[in-house]
Amino acid sequence: GLITVIDITTWKPVKYIKTGGPGLFVRSYSKDPSYPYVWADTAFGDHKDEIYVIDARINEIVKTIIPVKGESSWHPEFTYDGKFVYVVSQSANEVEVYDAHTFDIVKRIKSDTPSAISNVGLRIEEPGL
Repeated sequence: GLITVIDITTWKPVKYIKTGGPGLFVRSYSKDPSYPYVWADTAFGDHKDEIYVIDARINEIVKTIIPVKGESSWHPEFTYDGKFVYVVSQSANEVEVYDAHTFDIVKRIKSDTPSAISNVGLRIEEPGL
């Protein structure tokens, strides 16, 4: 898979970031423009268990997280205050909570077939969504 980084002034690609396969969701924390990280999933293929943290200042993956080895993990979503990121591991029946700055796991929440976490507070305030 590839994540295409686009220059929003020219609408031209400036970088292609190789990932372990096709993904579904790419998220950043829009309430704090100084937050430099973008979180992306790889929901399909041999690397379906990988979540990538990309430093947008250098357009490079700085951390690969495997929430549950061998299980699909997707849909990174920030808490409203930007302190934590939720990741869904549906086939493992859990949601993982990560520190948004250290990328360390903080908690695992058991759930019956979770499919997504959507922070309505963030979504209604983000332009273009």
